Amino acid sequence: MANHKQKSQCINGHELSPENTYQTYKNGMKNGRKCRQCGRDDQKVYRGEHPQDFYRRRIESQMRLRYGINSIEERDALLTAQGGACAACGRTDCKWGRGWLNVWHIDHKHGKVGTHRGILCARCNVIVGILETSSVFIQKCRDYLAKW
Repeated sequence: MANHKQKSQCINGHELSPENTYQTYKNGMKNGRKCRQCGRDDQKVYRGEHPQDFYRRRIESQMRLRYGINSIEERDALLTAQGGACAACGRTDCKWGRGWLNVWHIDHKHGKVGTHRGILCARCNVIVGILETSSVFIQKCRDYLAKW
């Protein structure tokens, strides 16, 4: 009987420990183990070659987990249903993407995952977040404005 010795390094020289490997599958069947570092390296190459695919999957995953919205098309339909404007102030000059100030935000009930209420501009999103959590703040702002 042949004595099979388990490899201690992957083909790229990374250590193959239980903490540094994961099970791979093909057609629903176990297909061996893969080095986590090689997996990260492969993902980095894929991300560089397919930035739009990677961005779409990341955004859709975040929306599904945080707000219960399953796709970019579903998100865009929410904005269209609002007339393409902020649900609070009616602003229309924002866009989807990175950044903060001139970007659309998905409003949600804080502390409750998987909820969404509407699409807001950045300014309204901050104001709604503050108003939702602090009635004392609201009164202090009213007092300040009444003073002037």
